[in-house]
Amino acid sequence: MSASRQTFRRSAASEEDWFGPGMDLMMSLFTILAGVLALVLWQKTRLEHRNETLTEQVKKITGNPADPDKTITLKSYQELLAENTRLKDELDEARKKRGDIDLKLAQRAQKALVSDMANTAGFIVELRNDNSMLLTDGGDTVVTVINDGYLQTLRFGADTLFRPSESKIPPGGKAEAWLNTVAKAIAGNAPRLKEIQIHGHADNTRPTPPATNLDLSTQRAITVYNIFAPWIDPSSHLMSIGSYAEYKPVSRVPGAAFDSAALQNANTSESDRALNRRVEVFLIYNTQGENGLPTQ
Repeated sequence: MSASRQTFRRSAASEEDWFGPGMDLMMSLFTILAGVLALVLWQKTRLEHRNETLTEQVKKITGNPADPDKTITLKSYQELLAENTRLKDELDEARKKRGDIDLKLAQRAQKALVSDMANTAGFIVELRNDNSMLLTDGGDTVVTVINDGYLQTLRFGADTLFRPSESKIPPGGKAEAWLNTVAKAIAGNAPRLKEIQIHGHADNTRPTPPATNLDLSTQRAITVYNIFAPWIDPSSHLMSIGSYAEYKPVSRVPGAAFDSAALQNANTSESDRALNRRVEVFLIYNTQGENGLPTQ
């Protein structure tokens, strides 16, 4: 009886050894290996999906189908990584080419706008040393045009539109005719535009209270907006206005330090104040093949 109990105890002990710490270690290793395998498979699936997405992006930009020799039929993780790198490079190159094309189209549209204004109203176009263009009419300055990439700025000076502390344009006068000419040309270019911003500015001369320069510059922007509105449908949401009062003189450099002394220096003479008393129209052209830009 004693021997049987001892045999039973040894058998039980053997089972305990079998299902004891050694088995726990094996199960842990198996769990780790299974996790690594699952991670690799997930990473591979993610790369396959990413490569398919990149292929579609390249096709969308270039209009060309995927190279049949480079379709995603890869088996190894290393091949997927290489394919991912190739597709990224191809997408970057396609975007660069698309961007170069879009910029050239925007520049062509900017030149066409100036030509339309000149041909319609008989403006004289003068190319200045800073690559801006000055449009004049019988010796009177109408607008200065500044092209910078996808941005075209039309700057109307004080002598063109407004006298000191004024925000109205006499109906039937030269200024109104000029603005209508510009608005008509912009309307013809509207499908190529993403946005039209009209910014009002003032010099540092204080208007008659209770009005402020902020009120004055806002009313100047609204005046131009109202002349543009019959030509450029406000419901298209292309146009917006902004008001800067006297705080953004022509000489102010973006990002540079600016204080009250600099503001005073920017308005030391009547000619300085005349430059600052202005309205600027920012024409922002479409990029990346957005609506309206022709493809050739």
